[in-house]
Amino acid sequence: MLLQEYTAAAQLLEPLCVQEGVESPALRSSVGRIYLQGGNVDMAQHHLEIVAEDPNADESMKKMNAAILAAADGDWEDASNHLREILDKDDLNFVVRSSFFIMPGIDALVGGE
Repeated sequence: MLLQEYTAAAQLLEPLCVQEGVESPALRSSVGRIYLQGGNVDMAQHHLEIVAEDPNADESMKKMNAAILAAADGDWEDASNHLREILDKDDLNFVVRSSFFIMPGIDALVGGE
């Protein structure tokens, strides 16, 4: 997929985030992650910060978003810490476990297992 296609996809979904009567932290989180995949860290951070401040957003989603942003910034220790916080509450979280698999060596970088 071309980077422009990621931006186009995010821009297509973005109006749904501000539609009257519709509040979906999951949708806004998805838009932020699409922007991140397209390389637009500023727009990703904008959307993910809104999710982080939303009291209705799932804590696991907030921590996963924080981990993804930290990884995008190259802050592997922060990313690992956020992922471990999720595992502390749900040790069978396969999304997090696969993140450690996809990012081999993350534990070695931060002195983990």
